[in-house]
Amino acid sequence: FHAQMDKEEIKTCSRCDERWFKIGLNNDVVCEACVKADRDLEPDEPYIFSYENLMDLGLLLGDTVLPKLSQVEEMLIARVHCFVEVRQIRGQQFKYRGYVVNFLNNTAKIFNKLPLLPEDLNIIIIRPKNWKDNP
Repeated sequence: FHAQMDKEEIKTCSRCDERWFKIGLNNDVVCEACVKADRDLEPDEPYIFSYENLMDLGLLLGDTVLPKLSQVEEMLIARVHCFVEVRQIRGQQFKYRGYVVNFLNNTAKIFNKLPLLPEDLNIIIIRPKNWKDNP
């Protein structure tokens, strides 16, 4: 999942400053939403999502100021947990190499109080018996 997300490139609309993946920019670097919203405008009217129309959100902090969160930190502030990640540690389950282990996960569970406590996270760490002697 993370490797695939790293391949994606975030695009920015020159009119509304929306930053997202695959927003359908045209040759003028304007997103599909702006083109659709502005198609019936008169020549003297400002663009719908523009500074002149008081619809400019200004500079958003985004990636420039906010620190990169670890996966656990993301889970602590997320209202919904919708994926399960299973990692094999040092080949202890060599008979099952290449197989996928599926766990039932309640994705409809929504958290109303944030941040969560670490004990509220659904994380299971499985270690071999000799993990202290042979890390």
